[in-house]
Amino acid sequence: MKHQKKIILLLSGIFAMLMVGAFFFIFNPLGLGPEPNLVLSQDFFKAPAEDLNELELLVDGDLAFRHIFAAIDSARKSIYIQTYIWKDDQIGRQMVIKLKEAADRGVAVSIRKDALGTVFEIGDMLKGKPSPVFTGAGLKGYKNININNEIFSDTDHSKYFIVDNQLTVFGGMNIADEYHKQWHDFMVSIRSRLWSKAFEQKAIHGAAWPEPSPFVVTVNDRRATEIRTALI
Repeated sequence: MKHQKKIILLLSGIFAMLMVGAFFFIFNPLGLGPEPNLVLSQDFFKAPAEDLNELELLVDGDLAFRHIFAAIDSARKSIYIQTYIWKDDQIGRQMVIKLKEAADRGVAVSIRKDALGTVFEIGDMLKGKPSPVFTGAGLKGYKNININNEIFSDTDHSKYFIVDNQLTVFGGMNIADEYHKQWHDFMVSIRSRLWSKAFEQKAIHGAAWPEPSPFVVTVNDRRATEIRTALI
């Protein structure tokens, strides 16, 4: 009887997520704000950056996840993670182990998961492998780890890690095996307290990117859809 109730609750939760996902897809497919007329000022192009050693391009998952895990291993104060998909697979469980080890050292871990990404985890959920953010065997309820997976908290599909407010890794990779070994994708690493803080202020709080700067991070979110404008 209890097993049947669990199945009914699981199916009800999946149905609710599908309905919410369908609503957002119909009325605003990416949950994005208006597109500005200008993102990069003319002054940005007048003084090309001479030194971009604070930036590192991480091509494909093997390099990206090694870089992320090394950052987590070295964390002393805080780790902030935003992701869209987080599967209970090899790389997903490895991430859980790393974060629990950091939490045991006293590092404050904050995780924000776009609940709409759970739609792409349904196959695993039906096999009894829900995302680690939802389970006690994963990260739920673990000391020093705070999880926010409210369904309306974020729908911009972003993925990034901020470690000790001085290293930021962001880009296109979710936490799943296909991003680790199968697919061609990339992340970007910022190793700088100044620019990591600027990233945090822009991505989380919607602040403007500081000027002047050697590079600019553009974002798409509910406030503005900047990336296409910046590329053009």
